[in-house]
Amino acid sequence: PEDCNAKTKGYSASLLLLHLIGIEIGVTKRMIDDSTKQALIQELKESVDEIPNIIDQTKAWVKRNPHWQSATSLMVIGHFDHYATAMEGALKLSETLCIPAMACDVDEYAHGYHRILEDDSYVILIEGEGNGKDKLMKTIEYVRDKTPNHLVVRTSMDRVIPLDEIQVRSHRTLNSALTAVIVFQVLAIALPELLGVDPNVEKNPKYLSHLKTRIEGNTASH
Repeated sequence: PEDCNAKTKGYSASLLLLHLIGIEIGVTKRMIDDSTKQALIQELKESVDEIPNIIDQTKAWVKRNPHWQSATSLMVIGHFDHYATAMEGALKLSETLCIPAMACDVDEYAHGYHRILEDDSYVILIEGEGNGKDKLMKTIEYVRDKTPNHLVVRTSMDRVIPLDEIQVRSHRTLNSALTAVIVFQVLAIALPELLGVDPNVEKNPKYLSHLKTRIEGNTASH
């Protein structure tokens, strides 16, 4: 359940459907056998079962870091599959906090965006599997030393979770794509609540009416 207009369920449902379509195409083309199919389906089910734990971790992190309500801008850095996670996360935070939130692939960050990093910047970094992981890990090290306002969403599990991290299980085949994004949906609600702001209140609603992309009285995004 998501009591917010800026929902991730559309994103998550689309991603889940694409995974399922990909699995069926793999079976049809005989690229994967039935046992592999069942293993992938099980990985999806385990991802869904993990959601309550991620929600709890994120709520606990927000409680430890209430100063994030004062952020005037945010940077979300990802790599490989999690560049898409960063884009979705930045969008949701921007929608509900009504501040600029920028998503960046770690390669592009190294090619120039790092120049806007300040001692008081607010940065979220997403670490998963795939290309750019080493660069992302080094970026995490640098950002940790540069600004205290950072959050690491990580799929490399440790027995003891550092206070600046939220950890999700390492679903290697599907790259934890269904689980890492949950962190951002919780942040998108919890941070506005700290400010006493209702994330469902429309801002500039006449813009969508002007575009004629929304039926009057319908608050769902199109």
